[in-house]
Amino acid sequence: MKEERDFKKIPLPVHPASSFVRDTLVRVTDALKELIDQEKNEARRYELSLVLEDASALSEHFPVPLLSPEEEFVQRALYHVERNIDNTDYSVNDLAKELGLCRSNLFRRLHAITGQTPSVFIRQARMQRAAQLLQGTPYRISEIADMVGFNSLKHFNRHFKEAFGKSPTTYRLGKARGEEEVGA
Repeated sequence: MKEERDFKKIPLPVHPASSFVRDTLVRVTDALKELIDQEKNEARRYELSLVLEDASALSEHFPVPLLSPEEEFVQRALYHVERNIDNTDYSVNDLAKELGLCRSNLFRRLHAITGQTPSVFIRQARMQRAAQLLQGTPYRISEIADMVGFNSLKHFNRHFKEAFGKSPTTYRLGKARGEEEVGA
């Protein structure tokens, strides 16, 4: 007897890579259909058909992307950078590997879409996260620098000032007083 499966009650987070997950589920369901067609053992075919039903039900929870391929690419890149935001060793090579591209193709594609090099893209994501942490948390600036992947406070301060036109301390004080954001 078949068990009832109600996947509508399972909360699933939707993140920038949801179309990637949906595409993967579609590939899995296609592969399962092929396996079912090739399987000669009836019990095994039944088990595979149950797995296929589960995969099909899950794929309904991932909406068809409304983003252009370029926007989706940038969202995927940002997702990977944010996942590794505290890793001081995270590099352009790591991002390229996670996106399935060589370093030069990543550079060409990201630069064509955003006008930024991959290293600037990564640094800007780090600075945006630092700004969020400065205005919304009581962490010390040195702790925030570490949390966004900078092991040198001097290096962090210099890049923060380039991005926002003021030091992290001034930025935090300005946000506490309700001043508008400058830069980035």
